[in-house]
Amino acid sequence: MEYSFRTFAGARDHISEQEKTRISKYTSKDVYRMSKEAEPSGVRYWQILTEATAVLFHHPNPIVRHEAAFVLGEFEYRDEFEKCASIRNLRIASRTDTSIVAKHEAIEALGETFAPYSVGAAADMAKILRWPEHYHPDIVATARGSFYNILKYMRSRGYNDAVKELLRWKLGIDD
Repeated sequence: MEYSFRTFAGARDHISEQEKTRISKYTSKDVYRMSKEAEPSGVRYWQILTEATAVLFHHPNPIVRHEAAFVLGEFEYRDEFEKCASIRNLRIASRTDTSIVAKHEAIEALGETFAPYSVGAAADMAKILRWPEHYHPDIVATARGSFYNILKYMRSRGYNDAVKELLRWKLGIDD
């Protein structure tokens, strides 16, 4: 496989038709193989991470985009910058992907990729849980699991005030 992106933003927002054509040839197995090739100390690590991001946003097949979200959720991140960028991209995909399958996996990956800034992802899940009638039932079920996984992580790190606020907002309790 040839990897050509240099940044997350480039993989997400600035992609040529030639790159889209190349990415569209990937299969689910190809994307899954990316995660097995990525070793945190390897040179190709960054290339694979950005390539998975490009697949997440530009592949025409929702099953392949689902696999890219899975890869980003399972990645062994070397630093907080990479994790933060992936969480941001997964959040965007969870809100904008038109496929329930790809959206489900992005939401599930957010529930497994923990960091102190997961509060934004938890807020996205809380929105789904507060107004479930606007979402597919499978998305609501996935958001529920991810929301509580993130809250559990936040409690374990002592972010109890943020957890309380997220729960209050999800329930629609205003002072």
